[in-house]
Amino acid sequence: MDFVAPAVHRLEYRLGVTNAAGVETVMNDPRCPCVAHDPFGGKSVVFAPGYAEPLYVQPPADTAIGHLTEMPVPGLGGHHWTSWLWTPPNDRLDQVLPLLMVLDGSDYLRFVSMRNILENLVQAGSLPRLRAVFMRPNHRDAEYSANPEMPELLTRTIPNAIADRFPMPADASKRFAIGASLGGLCLLHAHMHQPKLFGGLLLQSGSFFQPQSDAMENRFGYFARITEFVNKVAQGEFQDHPIPIQMTCGRGGENLTNNRLMAAILKDRRFSLDLTEWPDAHNWTSWRDCIGPALMKLLAPLRP
Repeated sequence: MDFVAPAVHRLEYRLGVTNAAGVETVMNDPRCPCVAHDPFGGKSVVFAPGYAEPLYVQPPADTAIGHLTEMPVPGLGGHHWTSWLWTPPNDRLDQVLPLLMVLDGSDYLRFVSMRNILENLVQAGSLPRLRAVFMRPNHRDAEYSANPEMPELLTRTIPNAIADRFPMPADASKRFAIGASLGGLCLLHAHMHQPKLFGGLLLQSGSFFQPQSDAMENRFGYFARITEFVNKVAQGEFQDHPIPIQMTCGRGGENLTNNRLMAAILKDRRFSLDLTEWPDAHNWTSWRDCIGPALMKLLAPLRP
């Protein structure tokens, strides 16, 4: 296929085929050999000339390989979240290192190659030595959608459980978090309600729904709860506690407008913020391809 949408350097798509009886079947393009995978399966994908995946997703050198172990953390309703602790090579768990908390952790590990990214960038000195906790929610839509129980869980309950395993950095400037889509919304919601834990956030294509820009989402069960929170941020109803924030969003993604609006709101609130508009859409490969530069910029003050 020769067609690529002008705003992007790769395009994921599926075809809707309607038969004579009017029944539509959604399918991948049988003429396209390339498939991109995500939590919902796979989609056909085409690339603009010159596209290449970033080098930091390649398998790391043996000397860069850290350790990944399962480490459940508390979730809502007395249930645990499955999570994994990544530690750099030769880590001593009695030492204090910067902490990175990753929402949708299993998807970041599988579809973003986040372990490879950390190992390559730490080995290169592009990131400081750190530890990362990759957390998988139990009921993502309900938990990440401006849920009033989540700030306490993310900023107190889970950090306390982590501190039982290894020392947490006492300085907020060494505690960071990453979230994509609803995960990005969830992190901003947690920070606005409990602003003392995170020293920096990386929000990828956050679902900052607003009625005027996201009417197509109004059938989502938690749309009203999300728009109420976003409106409160816009109206300045939270006490300002500015921290560094890196935002990324695909130019071909439907969240671009609300990300631009949220970036402007937070800049007005004195947040140190950069919004990277990436030439892709709302998908895990897009988030993978732009996460390295954003993460390096967020953690730059901690590099040796």
